Amino acid sequence: DAEFQKEVREYTVRKDTELRGIRTSDVSREAEERMRVILKLQGTELPNDVVLFSHRGPMTIMEKKVALQNSDDGAS
Repeated sequence: DAEFQKEVREYTVRKDTELRGIRTSDVSREAEERMRVILKLQGTELPNDVVLFSHRGPMTIMEKKVALQNSDDGAS
């Protein structure tokens, strides 16, 4: 079983420039998007790696194999 969390950070960027005594300001909005997958592995052995797939309809648009590392307390 898995839980998916999406985080979006939006911020405003202002760039001030001065050239030959003329000041200009450019303001733009930017965003960063992150996705977190939390695997629920209670009662199962911890795998060495996990393969993540991204689908758009019937097509696989990305496949990524992620190696898991154990910490000292047994959690990853």
